[in-house]
Amino acid sequence: LLPVLLRCDALPESWQPGNYANSTADAQRFLRDYNSTAEEVFFFSVSANWNYNTNLTEHNSKLQVSAALEEQAFSEAWGMKAKQVFSKELLDSLPDPEDMILMEGIMLLGAANLPQSEREEFNTILSTMDSIYSTAKVHPQPNISWSLEPELTEIMASSRSYKKLLYAWEGWHNESGVPLKAHYPRFVKLSNKASQADGFNDTGADWRSWYDSPTFEQDIEKLYRTIEPLYLNLHAFVRRKLYNFYGPRYINLKGPIPAHLLGNMWAQTWNNIFDMMVPFPDKPNLDVTAEMVKQGYNATHMFRVAEEFFTSLGLAEMPREFWEESMLVKPDDRDVVCHASAWDFYNRKDFRIKQCTTVTMEQLFTVH
Repeated sequence: LLPVLLRCDALPESWQPGNYANSTADAQRFLRDYNSTAEEVFFFSVSANWNYNTNLTEHNSKLQVSAALEEQAFSEAWGMKAKQVFSKELLDSLPDPEDMILMEGIMLLGAANLPQSEREEFNTILSTMDSIYSTAKVHPQPNISWSLEPELTEIMASSRSYKKLLYAWEGWHNESGVPLKAHYPRFVKLSNKASQADGFNDTGADWRSWYDSPTFEQDIEKLYRTIEPLYLNLHAFVRRKLYNFYGPRYINLKGPIPAHLLGNMWAQTWNNIFDMMVPFPDKPNLDVTAEMVKQGYNATHMFRVAEEFFTSLGLAEMPREFWEESMLVKPDDRDVVCHASAWDFYNRKDFRIKQCTTVTMEQLFTVH
């Protein structure tokens, strides 16, 4: 088990910043010290987060919240030290411009701006919302339950029954979204408060700043306008095909497409309904799901295929820790967060993936 400190706002001495002067040499030493200490802190925090995401228990939730508080205390201690010691004139004069960028990032405290009680509340809300999202189930019958993975995902991908798809879509959103709604407004308020303390208007402005472009929103708008004609044609094509299948009772040829008919719980990707959309039926089928099943693929095989692709580009193969520690399939004995994600444990060797992999082409895309 990960250690839990008695006071989440009291950092171990080895994680505290030392003494520094407002000089180039000390600024560079500060960054070196920060980096080596951050590797320990982030490994501790990410490990607790991983343990919770791969085993959703109340005990692991408390450990995760405690570790997040430790990380935020670390961010506060080092960020405040940097603000107190290093002047803007010094940072602007650092020989390597990246050092100034790193220092400015350290000075952005995020949730560490919040007072201790609100930090605890913020992290607890995040953990609670994770649990709600990942454990929500639809109960079509008293003794039957459908989780998001694999049952509901499979229904959304393969069913062509309008009513069954609507039942699954509404059921899951009611079981996850309605409970989340009780927590989300407070999360937004705390998140905005933390971002505003860093000088942003709100968390949205904070997140957009990561792209380091003063014209980011305009750039995205321009990109969208470029692809909009293609998207509208694609949308109309898909809508017409669905109209041909479901009829005018369910599809309005001049309106939006019902989200539950697009093969995905979030209407995020539409490739699961490709069989209904094939523009040239006489051409070879691009969906490799059946062929993977025929060849006996499993999750590990899919990840090995992905690794072969990336090594063919000259990238390194995955380390031993990846294959030993990753969660590539959904366990039978516990609740987990199935949403696919890649994890960096900040020790330069431990990289993992968490995914409830099933043998489908959509999942093969995700693996890559």
